[in-house]
Amino acid sequence: MEKIRGLIVVAAVGLLLSGCVGGLGGSGTDVGTLKVSITDAPEHGMETAKIEVTGVTIKPQGGQWTRVSDFSEEPVPIDLLSLRFEEKVLFEEHVEQGYYNQLRIETKGNGTITFNDERDDAEIHIPSDGFKVIDDANEGPIYVGEGENWILLDVNVARFVERGNNGDTYNITPNAIRVLDRAEVAVVKGRVLDADEDEEPWDKDILLGLVPSAENNAGAEKVKPEDALVLTYALREEQDTSGRDPGDFQFNGVPDGEYSLHAWVAEENENENENGGWVQLDLDAEVDLESIKLDGQYTMDDPYNLGEITATLNSSD
Repeated sequence: MEKIRGLIVVAAVGLLLSGCVGGLGGSGTDVGTLKVSITDAPEHGMETAKIEVTGVTIKPQGGQWTRVSDFSEEPVPIDLLSLRFEEKVLFEEHVEQGYYNQLRIETKGNGTITFNDERDDAEIHIPSDGFKVIDDANEGPIYVGEGENWILLDVNVARFVERGNNGDTYNITPNAIRVLDRAEVAVVKGRVLDADEDEEPWDKDILLGLVPSAENNAGAEKVKPEDALVLTYALREEQDTSGRDPGDFQFNGVPDGEYSLHAWVAEENENENENGGWVQLDLDAEVDLESIKLDGQYTMDDPYNLGEITATLNSSD
């Protein structure tokens, strides 16, 4: 773990942010430690989605905005699409205990997107004062108590970065960020292989989702990606695996509960498929993929491992 001007970078742990929050100054029991980290899941078609963070400000209920971290002299670059297996800690500071109803991330200008096809790079438009990840309308307020209060910001890149009306720029949607208590979310990992190709990794984008059992209609022929609480992609062979194997995947920031695992493969022509360009796959593994139970014992550092899973095209598609 390396600390750089208040920014802590945690490598090879997981995705998402979690915890509770607090305010500046004070001493003894009047102070808690507020720690904020960020994670995400990759998005189909995008290669990178980069922003430069210059600071973090928070606002207590009934109080004024206070900057808790300042990186303006050396902005911190973040590629939102590189965090599927990692977690970046934006800051860890002592703040006054109490409720905070707003948290804002400040950036250096706009961000940029690159694609894994022939499309030109695009700009991510970000307001001049940054973007709020917590406010009264989204995930707020949060409470910072005594001791460490660690919140995890889980960025849904598919919704966080949306194409603008002119098609050449992208805008951000802050309410696409889940604010989670890091101590109360799990990590689920595994590896998906192609059963029709002698168990080689798939050579197309494989989207995987965890669907809460209460929302999974057993009688339905198809489960769609939008039914999932958490989504991620499996690594493709040509991607930077950082020591991982093609087919590896990881869900971060999964709340306790019971889930079923589902997977989809990207269609060549998205307009020809009623499921938004995704065809559902049949999955097979040694574990019960219809009853994945998370009960507080699976953490960022000790994930629930589904092991190897083989996938074939769903015959109903």
